[in-house]
Amino acid sequence: MDRLAIIQLGSCGGCQLSLLDLGKDFLDIMEMYSIEHFPMIREGEEFPESDLVLVEGTVRHARHLESLRKVRGRARTLVALGTCAVFGGVQGLANVSGGGRWEESISRARAGESVPLFTRRVLPLDAYVPVDVRLPGCPVPAGLLASFLKGSAEGARPTRESATVCAECPLRGGGEKGGPFRFTERKAESGICFLEQGFLCMGPLTRDGCGALCPGSSGYPCRGCRGPSDGALIFQELDPMVESIRRLSRTASNKDEQVAGYFMDRAHAFFMFCAAEPTFRDRRVGGTSGIVYRLGGE
Repeated sequence: MDRLAIIQLGSCGGCQLSLLDLGKDFLDIMEMYSIEHFPMIREGEEFPESDLVLVEGTVRHARHLESLRKVRGRARTLVALGTCAVFGGVQGLANVSGGGRWEESISRARAGESVPLFTRRVLPLDAYVPVDVRLPGCPVPAGLLASFLKGSAEGARPTRESATVCAECPLRGGGEKGGPFRFTERKAESGICFLEQGFLCMGPLTRDGCGALCPGSSGYPCRGCRGPSDGALIFQELDPMVESIRRLSRTASNKDEQVAGYFMDRAHAFFMFCAAEPTFRDRRVGGTSGIVYRLGGE
């Protein structure tokens, strides 16, 4: 029986809840493992030797980094669990505001409190230690997590290359074109692709695996919580902002710069879950600082 540990760094705990949300399936899966560490069920001071370690969240201060390095040294297989761990997640937006230390660091110094000093920048886990498996999602879709754990107990690893949310989405074109529009400005047509109607939807650039829950079932455009697709990570022309603006320009029959001017907060609009992903920053002259300043609305 494999030894399983779940470690929480800087996170909301949502990916752990995805596992608990499995209900009876969770109990069945846990019969395949010996739980060594699980913050919501069993927690100890030390991280034990484990065959499989799921690490949730990001490194936000020195204690997190110490824990991550210790866990890496005691894990046969380390899994980045959730979009925060894989791409930096929503926490990566701190980079756009001048880095991770800003207000927290000032408050800590003024109050004289013994509070860990935040990192200057939010980065994915693989910026600090080798990562064997990546399971993005905010939170990780429960079905995907269950499938991974069952397969891992049998010695299997996920190998499928990702498609996009659009590949899973039941919505189709054919609606009234125009825009760009905010989702609060007008009512969307049922059954029609949000992009075709002029709403920003990150589905074409976001990896599949969620079943297109937001656009297909909940009636909301995709925000990109599963992180960028393989294509967006590999091909520069599929930059989330540039490609989204291009598609909306075609729908709205406006120039790219006109559509771009509509989005005042580009970081939240196009990079909400992956602003910390080095792949996008490294594509531009100037590296990290360039993308941070650009997203900041210069």
